[in-house]
Amino acid sequence: MPVTSPWLAGPAPTAHDPEFAHHWPAYRWQSDHVERSRSLDEPPTGPLVVVPAERIVYTEHWLRREGYAPRQFWRAAGPR
Repeated sequence: MPVTSPWLAGPAPTAHDPEFAHHWPAYRWQSDHVERSRSLDEPPTGPLVVVPAERIVYTEHWLRREGYAPRQFWRAAGPR
């Protein structure tokens, strides 16, 4: 069984209406609504937690087949 998982580290402020509106295009809320039998005519209303990641660890064991390490690391450049 393949294992895929991102791990994000950083501050996680909660965005409330209307400041969270510009973040919704990055969140695939439609698939969540379909899984929960909710109408796509009613998008979510918040709050939304936004994580400006300082570090991301991505684990994908299938990367070994391509010669890569299964765990990939990313750090944000410069101070925040």
